[in-house]
Amino acid sequence: MKPSRPQTAATRPAAWFPRPWQNRGMTQQHLLALVVAVAALALLGVTVWAWRGRSAAARFWMPETLVGSWQLERCVLLGAPTFALMMLDAAVMASIRTPEVTAVGGVIFLLLCLPSLYFILAFLPVPLALYPRWAKEIKEWRRQANAELDAWLAERRSQR
Repeated sequence: MKPSRPQTAATRPAAWFPRPWQNRGMTQQHLLALVVAVAALALLGVTVWAWRGRSAAARFWMPETLVGSWQLERCVLLGAPTFALMMLDAAVMASIRTPEVTAVGGVIFLLLCLPSLYFILAFLPVPLALYPRWAKEIKEWRRQANAELDAWLAERRSQR
C-alpha cells in the first residue's frame, strides 16, 4: 500500500473547506435567521399576490366603495413589502456574520428606513405610480364618483 501524500491548499479539493453546517451544525442564530427569512418571504409573497389582484380575495385591500381603506392601501403598497425586505436583510446579516455583509446589510437597512418612514407618515399621499393598473382604475372611479357627489350636494345646497 502506498503512503498517501499530505494534502496542501493547492492540492486540496475546493469542497474540502468546511461549511457552517458541516463543522458545528445549525446554531440557534442560524435557525432564527431561517425562520425570519421564511416569514419575510411569505409576507412578500402575500403582498405580491394582493398587488397583482387576480382574484376577488386578492383585491381585499382596494374595495370598490367611495371611501376605501387608506390604511390597507398603505400597508399593501408600502408597509408590508418594506417590512418584509427589512426582515430578509436582518436574516441575511444574522446568518452571515462578516464585516462586509454587516456593512452592506446595514446600508440596505438604512435605505429601507425611508419607505418605512413614508409609510408611517400618514398625511403623505401614496404615489399613484405604486398602484397596479386595476387599482388605478378604482381610484379614478372613486375620484369621479366623489366629484359627482360633490356637484350634487352643491346643487342641493344652492336650491335651499
